[in-house]
Amino acid sequence: MTEHSTTLKPSAEMTEKELREELDYLRAENAVLKKLEALAQARKKKAKKRP
Repeated sequence: MTEHSTTLKPSAEMTEKELREELDYLRAENAVLKKLEALAQARKKKAKKRP
């Protein structure tokens, strides 16, 4: 995944396009983090079942 550059402008100064792009990026990042958390939980649960 490529690193996303953070904007230096306050959100009030961003164009609608910039705001939508940032929203899309943050939604995608959130989805990835949720999947990563679910994977970590599944591995932890699987490790507990081992004798």
